[in-house]
Amino acid sequence: MNYEKIYKQLIENAKSHNRIKGFEYYENHHILPKCLGGNNKKENLVLLTAKEHFIAHLLLVEMYDGVEKAKLSFALFQMCRKNKLHGRIVSSKQFEKAKRIMSENCTGINSSFYGKKHTDTVKQKLSEKMMGDKNPSKNGVWNKGKKTGQQTKELINKRAESNRGKKRSNEFKEKLSLIASGKPKSEEHRKNLSKSLIGKKLKDETKIKIGLAHKGKKQKILICPYCDLSGGTTMYRWHFENCKNKIYERK
Repeated sequence: MNYEKIYKQLIENAKSHNRIKGFEYYENHHILPKCLGGNNKKENLVLLTAKEHFIAHLLLVEMYDGVEKAKLSFALFQMCRKNKLHGRIVSSKQFEKAKRIMSENCTGINSSFYGKKHTDTVKQKLSEKMMGDKNPSKNGVWNKGKKTGQQTKELINKRAESNRGKKRSNEFKEKLSLIASGKPKSEEHRKNLSKSLIGKKLKDETKIKIGLAHKGKKQKILICPYCDLSGGTTMYRWHFENCKNKIYERK
């Protein structure tokens, strides 16, 4: 489909009606959008109805690629937001379409913030905005205690596939370790972990990695309270509860 041709026909048709604001509701449209270098000169403006204006921006999105497409997708979505200057009423279908187009085209390298970082000053201002009574969660986290529902297998597999082959940095691993440290596992959690490992055998490569990771580290010495023998972490496997049960058997 020749979107550029349709766009030009829409603009020429609107110009031919010699429209005047005031008698009917019209909106100013930049023939060459400002985000692409257009200006506010008379020859670059045309009066369109709200419907024509929406269609014009849909056509512009289809006419361009890359960063230009991302800019025009954002402009289309902005048209669907509430604006004091315009009296347009946007339908739910129009809003959904504009939102989906922006979501598809304004990500990754085409995002306006791609490769950029907030300065320390901006970070400080953002932090101050969320302090004290300004924080929207001052009365408690809005979703605390709410269940999100069981995730579908399709969603779980999709998330796993998106993370496949990705390597976590040492810094990220340390953060995860700090978050998890000190958090006691529930009895149910421990049982689930135990069940998930039943029948699984470690690869030789994994065994070597585990050995290297623990090399040079001193094991915590454990003492069995039932037989007074001491040793490393394998004590949990052969002593403690085992020794306790043996005592009861003797009795």
